[in-house]
Amino acid sequence: SEGESSDMTAKLDGKDIDRANYRKMYQYLLGASAEELNIGYTRGEKVGSITYHYRKGGSETLTFYSAGDRKLILSYNGREDFVCRSSYLDTMKRNLERLAAGEVPSVDF
Repeated sequence: SEGESSDMTAKLDGKDIDRANYRKMYQYLLGASAEELNIGYTRGEKVGSITYHYRKGGSETLTFYSAGDRKLILSYNGREDFVCRSSYLDTMKRNLERLAAGEVPSVDF
């Protein structure tokens, strides 16, 4: 597609992964459902994190913190503005396992 680099690579834990599967995973991550603003939630323990490292430098990090009642605080590069359901992270973990196994990640959660 337009603007797509034919030399793009995708890695998971330092290992090359299928680009089409990576695109599905990226689509899932972009669809993170910020269901409400983080007003009054107390940040619990860190329960997950994913960091993108860009070829031309820089990175972006999504971090998830327990917020109780099956909710997670979603932190984007340190800003804890939103809350999502814990099922989002559960599916993300399954998708990472699929990605590592060479399978297509699900975009539904």
